Amino acid sequence: MEKIEKGGRMETERYIPVNHERSLKEAGIPYTRATLYRFKCQAIYPGLVIKIGNRVVVDIAKFEELVQKGKKDALKKSTRLQKIRDELNQEERRR
Repeated sequence: MEKIEKGGRMETERYIPVNHERSLKEAGIPYTRATLYRFKCQAIYPGLVIKIGNRVVVDIAKFEELVQKGKKDALKKSTRLQKIRDELNQEERRR
C-alpha cells in the first residue's frame, strides 16, 4: 500500500483501486475484487466502493468506519444477551 507524506508524517492512502489486490490485503480489506464490484453495483455499504473518474476504488476511511460500527453493534448485542442470561439465572434461583 502506498504511503503519502502529510503534515510531516506518513499516512496511508484514503482510496485504493479495487484491482490492487495486494494493497487491499495490506489495508485489511478481506473482500475480493468481485465482491467489491458487487457491493458497488448492488449498493451494499454505500460509500465504501465508489467511482472516481474511470477507476473504482475502496474508501479506506469508510471501511474503518464500518468496522468500528460493527464492533460497537457486537458489543451492544453481547451486553443485551448477558443481561438476558443474568435475568434468566435470577429467575431460576428464585424457583
